[in-house]
Amino acid sequence: MLSKEAEKRGGNLNERTSPERLRKALKGKGRQMIIQCPNCGEKVVVKGLGRKPLNIPLNNVCECLRKHHSVAAAAQELNCSEAYIFGILKANGLRLRELISNGK
Repeated sequence: MLSKEAEKRGGNLNERTSPERLRKALKGKGRQMIIQCPNCGEKVVVKGLGRKPLNIPLNNVCECLRKHHSVAAAAQELNCSEAYIFGILKANGLRLRELISNGK
């Protein structure tokens, strides 16, 4: 037997949460997850989980470091953390000294 809310939303719970229907809902939508609602017990598609990545291009980071000669100042201008800047440099095989000395 379905609750009144479930009947209003469109019938049988199994029909609405079938794997095919959930796959269609997830197709091409980016970061999503299927969770079970704590109130009604339905499976629900949740969008935009977690913090989105900054994705600051390496060129922008390098220009900022050459301009400021300081990681703290560059991080403040780029609106990111100092650790993020060091992470980008490490991922691309660069060192802070190389960038700052090349820019002088």
